[in-house]
Amino acid sequence: MARKDRGLAMNVSQELVYYRSFNGTGIDTDNMDEETRRGATQAGGAYIFRPTDEAPVPLNPGPVELNVVYGDLVTEIHQSWSPWASLTSRLYRDARVLEVEWELGPVPVDDGVGKEVVLRLGSDLRSEGTLWTDANGREFQERKLNHRATWNVSLDEPVAGNYYPATIAAYLEDGEGGGKEGGKEGKALRRQLSVVLDRSEGVASLASGQLDLLLQRRLLFDDRRGVNEPLNETVGGIEHGGDWARRGEGVRVRGKHTLMLGAAGR
Repeated sequence: MARKDRGLAMNVSQELVYYRSFNGTGIDTDNMDEETRRGATQAGGAYIFRPTDEAPVPLNPGPVELNVVYGDLVTEIHQSWSPWASLTSRLYRDARVLEVEWELGPVPVDDGVGKEVVLRLGSDLRSEGTLWTDANGREFQERKLNHRATWNVSLDEPVAGNYYPATIAAYLEDGEGGGKEGGKEGKALRRQLSVVLDRSEGVASLASGQLDLLLQRRLLFDDRRGVNEPLNETVGGIEHGGDWARRGEGVRVRGKHTLMLGAAGR
């Protein structure tokens, strides 16, 4: 990405990955008390984000299908990871933002694994593990990796423990001394990558310059927090009474992000 009017440039990558949701089994609970047992066997669900592994699974470990469409008013970049997961990036003429539309579904679960699908944005920002998210549409709050402002924290869930809610936007910026030469004065400018959302999403920055956005969840186990069913939306809904089973295939969802490159603090 580049802002010629500000002399700013940034390397940005996009990748679709997913976390396998923990199903609450495979834990040796013989020597645990009841409270510890409930925590150890806590499955991921509507209220609980609990990945099985710290590292996500790439949707497509091979080359991503890519197609670029040039037009007088807009250029589109089509990226397809699988028949059920794709991105379309649009750059309009004279625009200062990049529009990224994502489309997912139905998320496959015939392998018996619930999936938490994430859009991972990578960049050469030196953000030093710091992320900013809006506070329910109001002021932005600083979020630091593996850190809490008022107590010393030790995270048993290093992925879930670093995810935060974002209602309208999130951003990363270069840390102090992390800018690059640019601008009309030729001075080092601290860059900022902002993402405006079209709905609330979970967001995280698990590495410097990286921004993860949780897009879609399709899970197969209940998390025992009151819903009494897995988070598994299907086109046919649920059969009320009887076996209470889900009908039809998983839903298809579509959303949009707006990416902006600017100077931090401006």
